Amino acid sequence: MMPNSSFPRYKLVTIVCVTLFCFALAEGQSKPKPNLAGTWIVDSAKSEKTNNLFEDSESSMTIQQSDPEIRMARQFKVVSKPVTFVFFSDDREENHKNPITGMETKARTKWDGDKLVIHYTGSGVSPMGVRYLNVIEELKLSKDGNTLTKKIILVVQRNAPDRVNAVPVSQSNQEYKKVYNRASE
Repeated sequence: MMPNSSFPRYKLVTIVCVTLFCFALAEGQSKPKPNLAGTWIVDSAKSEKTNNLFEDSESSMTIQQSDPEIRMARQFKVVSKPVTFVFFSDDREENHKNPITGMETKARTKWDGDKLVIHYTGSGVSPMGVRYLNVIEELKLSKDGNTLTKKIILVVQRNAPDRVNAVPVSQSNQEYKKVYNRASE
């Protein structure tokens, strides 16, 4: 039998647990986002080719970060001047135009923990026919702040699987990795 007390022990334990949970939740939310600002040089030896002329010709990227606005000036070998993309990490919709194909895309950008996630969607006509775009990019900064890794995920359209002998064959998403090193100043 428990001794008689004016405040039951289970209520005290509940209050302590709820208080600790609130402190942990507040600590997790107040964690600062990684600062991606700086000039980044593509490390070709550690990066995978995507078979996309535009993406594969990137040589460097300069990021200016003032959350929620993030500006990325990307230098491509197939375009003489840097191409600037503006993103907003508060998940609002952004519109972008490919400087080579003219294809218009929409993007939504948000932080997922310590990763900046950009999700592009769109469609357009190319020399190969109508193209549907569904690409997710995840940018993650290394702990030492000197390496930026971009995971590129090409999401395959699920409503139009490839066919082998008229039998639908689903495809898995394609993933590529691009590695950038911080430029020395």
